[in-house]
Amino acid sequence: MTTAIDAQNAAWAANVEARNGTMAAAVDAARATILEAKVAFLDALDAREKEIRWAITSIYNYDYQSALNDGLTAARNAMDATCEARLEDLLAQLADVEATWAAHTASETDSLNANTAEEVARCENHK
Repeated sequence: MTTAIDAQNAAWAANVEARNGTMAAAVDAARATILEAKVAFLDALDAREKEIRWAITSIYNYDYQSALNDGLTAARNAMDATCEARLEDLLAQLADVEATWAAHTASETDSLNANTAEEVARCENHK
């Protein structure tokens, strides 16, 4: 009987390892996609900002140029802060997914180990 239990536990361990690998790969892919999207978003903002600043230079009155540039700088800083906050939120969500997965896996493994010990003890008592 213990041979069968050991075989089942080995299969469980292999299954957990495979699922952990799949989960880690999925979270890594999500993290990479999020970071790639951030870079693309910031590149698009940079391009728009460059065009707007170029247009601002066509205004001959320096005071207006300065005010427009200051306003654009403030708007860009706000967009950068929003982007950074969204990035932090998404990465925190991924960290939460990883922590939840790890806790669930540990709980299930602990349950399996407790059931195994109980079953082995029951088998030994019946010998």
